[in-house]
Amino acid sequence: MAVDLIEHMFEHDEVNAAAQHLPAGPAPEVPAPARSSLRAVPRAPRDAAERDGAVRELQSRISAMQRTRIDDRAALPTAAAIAPALPGGALRAGSVYSLPEPGAAGTLSLGLAMLAEASRAGLWCGAVGLPDLAPEAAAALGIDLRRLVLVPRPGEQWLRVTAAVADALDLVLVHPGGAAASSSAAADAALGRLAARLRERGASLVALGAWPGSEAVLRVAGARWSGLGTGHGLLQRRELRVETASRGGRMQRATIVLPGAGATASTATLDDLGADVAAAAREPAALPTAGVEHRTAAVS
Repeated sequence: MAVDLIEHMFEHDEVNAAAQHLPAGPAPEVPAPARSSLRAVPRAPRDAAERDGAVRELQSRISAMQRTRIDDRAALPTAAAIAPALPGGALRAGSVYSLPEPGAAGTLSLGLAMLAEASRAGLWCGAVGLPDLAPEAAAALGIDLRRLVLVPRPGEQWLRVTAAVADALDLVLVHPGGAAASSSAAADAALGRLAARLRERGASLVALGAWPGSEAVLRVAGARWSGLGTGHGLLQRRELRVETASRGGRMQRATIVLPGAGATASTATLDDLGADVAAAAREPAALPTAGVEHRTAAVS
């Protein structure tokens, strides 16, 4: 359409007529605008009150851009006994929780108890690097064994195995052991990549050992059993004093109560161990098996 219009103007000499009115010689140069006029120059605040308002506005914008806090993530089912020891009162999807003293009394029990409510709610949980874990002990702490996958001996490929398990499960308890003792830039980078993968997948991890950049670090400061008398009785419950340091530097202390050896493990739960549990461990066929060597079914 534009071409037809130009041809029409040439046919009626309109372009030639307009050209006769233009001054002869080269076209006048148009001065380029100053560089400073192409950008907005912020005006300085007039007084201290205006300055404070500008600072507060900038801080609110920065806070709005940094919405990756642990409290903004979806909450996983969390036992009421464990909630007081966790930032925000719940386990959060895509987060890593570190229990840096795995040899301390009560630490393994605390790690297992963090899986209990999620497994009872129908989420799939895993335990990596715990060859001596007794299924009866896990059941006594409330874990649904039909929703628990065990990888007892991942070996030197524990990080690769943990990443594969976390791709298929919702909550994973891992004990790296001596494999994580040697800290290096490459090891920290690998752990960082796994943490990013957890956030993307929405899975969470409880590490029995130090973990750089974990959302919260939980330490058992003291433990006490109750239920035994003088030569009689049964261990009924265990009190743990837990100190938690969140990523932002906030400290909190809580006393949590875990069930004892005979408090929650029903006869039906323990009788179902065996074929049903082994079948459940083999059920998630989508689990990436690179480095796992089919040991997820070893629950005996």
